[in-house]
Amino acid sequence: MDALTPSSRLRLENQVAVVTGGAQGIGAGIVRRFVQEGARVVFSDLLAEKGKALETELGQNASFYPADATSPSDCQALMKFAMERFGALDCVVNNAEQLPKGDLSPIFLWKDLTEPLLFYFGARSWESNMRSRT
Repeated sequence: MDALTPSSRLRLENQVAVVTGGAQGIGAGIVRRFVQEGARVVFSDLLAEKGKALETELGQNASFYPADATSPSDCQALMKFAMERFGALDCVVNNAEQLPKGDLSPIFLWKDLTEPLLFYFGARSWESNMRSRT
C-alpha cells in the first residue's frame, strides 16, 4: 500500500490531530499515516521548507504550521490554528525533540530535555475541546 492509499477501514476518519515535529522522520511518518487513515492533521516544526513540502504532498487534509514546541506562545497559536483550520481537536502527538547543545552540565541538560514539556501545558488548555468530541 502506498503512503496515500487509504486502508479499507479508515480508523481516524473525521478526527483532527496535531503533530509536533512533523516535517521529517518519525513525525512525518505519523502525519502521513494519520492522513492515510482519514484524519485531518495540523503539524508543526521548525523546518519550514520540509513542512511546506509535506503539506503539498499530502493535500487538503494536512496543514503545516511553523512553530517551536518549546515556546508556550507558539504552542497556543498552533492549537488555535488547528481549531480554526479544521474546527475541532481530537488528538495531540508531541513528537518534537530538542537535542542538548552547548553546556552538558546536569542543570543545563535538564533544562534542554524538559523544555518540550512546555508543549504539554499549551495543549492542556485545549483538553476540553478534545473531551467534548468523545
